[in-house]
Amino acid sequence: MEKYSKKESQEFIGTSPQPTIVAEREMGLTPEEKKLLKESMRRHDKALRMLANM
Repeated sequence: MEKYSKKESQEFIGTSPQPTIVAEREMGLTPEEKKLLKESMRRHDKALRMLANM
């Protein structure tokens, strides 16, 4: 998982149930799946930031 500040990660988790679910799911994933998961999370995070900046 990418590094977030405490406040940022709380906001992120607050806006979406994904990060906690992702952390639980990540346990049984292959490295390739983890990479895809991180990528989708990054995209999701970017979309959230873009919305926040509007």
